[in-house]
Amino acid sequence: MKKIIIISIWALLSMGLIAGLIFSGIFHRNRICKAVEINVNYADADPFFTSDDISTFLIQKNDTIKGKKMSEINENLIENIIKENPYVLDANVFTSMDGILKINITQRKPIVRIINKLNQHFYLDDLGVKMPINNKYPANIVIATGNINASYSLFSPENFDQRNDTLNLKKDSVLYNIYKVTNYINKNAFFRAQIEQIYINEEKEIELIPKLGEQIIIFGNAENVEVKFNKLLIIYKEAFNKLGWDKYKLINLTFENQVVCTKK
Repeated sequence: MKKIIIISIWALLSMGLIAGLIFSGIFHRNRICKAVEINVNYADADPFFTSDDISTFLIQKNDTIKGKKMSEINENLIENIIKENPYVLDANVFTSMDGILKINITQRKPIVRIINKLNQHFYLDDLGVKMPINNKYPANIVIATGNINASYSLFSPENFDQRNDTLNLKKDSVLYNIYKVTNYINKNAFFRAQIEQIYINEEKEIELIPKLGEQIIIFGNAENVEVKFNKLLIIYKEAFNKLGWDKYKLINLTFENQVVCTKK
């Protein structure tokens, strides 16, 4: 008898909980959206857009959200609209029980500004994805110039997934070398502060141009990136600190187990 009573109580509680959830869901769907809360994670990069920019973009694409019933708001549609922005890496949209539409956005992180032979400009992010230049919010990053044939094609939302495929970048050895080198620079505080520009010479080799000093650093291709930068770091710490930053006009890192420096 006692067991039957306990089971009956649990059944009633379960039914009450289910009924409460159903009522809560109906109430939530009929609730009016009272606000839109947009949070942007810039991933330590210069911002390419603000929450106000996203709000304006959504109004242009999807009409006004505030004041609608929660049941009339399509979170997946809003996410896809936001992802049309080429500077957006990811977006997560959901509604809260207190009537607020919450939008969490992660921005892409640019690591290099490419200027090709035709003077076309575009960015590469830390995943190797091409991004258009943002004249409203320019990024303070390394610039790559010289013998670069790669160009930027307008982003198509239908090809969104392809933008995350770094393997596509390997089809262009020059662009891939630039990506590998600048990705390393971006992750290293010392070289991020020291290297200002990359130049691709006639032999398709990478030359680094520092912010301090007038020397040219012959880096070659992106093989053994870490080894080459470690050799360069030793030069900076042991040679330049003792002899001065303008002692050499050329530093060649392409030779195995040695660095060849040419004096002025």
